[in-house]
Amino acid sequence: MLPVIRFETSSEARAFQDLAVQSGDIYLSRNVVERGDSVTIFAKVHNVGLVDADTVVVECRDLVTGVPFGADTVDVPAGGNAIAGVPWVVTFPDSHAIEAWVSPHVLDEVSFSNNVATRPVVLGTPVAVEQGVMARERVTFHPPRPNPSTGKVKLGFLLPRPSSTRLTAVDVLGRVVKEWRWSVLGAGSHTMEWDGRDSRGSRVRSGMYFFRLEVGREQVVRRLVFLE
Repeated sequence: MLPVIRFETSSEARAFQDLAVQSGDIYLSRNVVERGDSVTIFAKVHNVGLVDADTVVVECRDLVTGVPFGADTVDVPAGGNAIAGVPWVVTFPDSHAIEAWVSPHVLDEVSFSNNVATRPVVLGTPVAVEQGVMARERVTFHPPRPNPSTGKVKLGFLLPRPSSTRLTAVDVLGRVVKEWRWSVLGAGSHTMEWDGRDSRGSRVRSGMYFFRLEVGREQVVRRLVFLE
């Protein structure tokens, strides 16, 4: 009996994802920083493959001091990019080496060799970043976590610039359940927590809910399944 030979189709051969970050993809919310400044470290993550990468963890740390700054989670579409934001309170010494590390715990990744990048930062010296890069980036709204949820839900989003912002939770009939408003919310990473209660303090029923993030003229919607 002849062996069965399976030929992989071209579409199957292309079904991969490869996350990457480079030194030039790491920049700060301020071009010049000094000790005591509170800034945000931004890291642009690329997905050069053709498969979406959801809930990608990006960690930042200082190689000089060994201190971890924190982590952020982003969704990186196939062939696109997303920006993670991690807060940093600038401290001694005057020279730092910021490392951005993209978690390799992602299925179907082709290579992990390009998942780490480092950027030197010297206090009082301009960080050579592309001017206006933040103004061109779009709003990032991370998926609610956990999803489905039976209790508290974390809602994270990233603003490329200070903006008037509104976050609204609505049910499947479009009725407003809860709403948060900011006349001006600063650029960077923000995290909200929803406890599963409406604006009157009553616990909502099981079902599907939608969170609508409105930043200026931009609008992003995320879906959540809530279980009592």
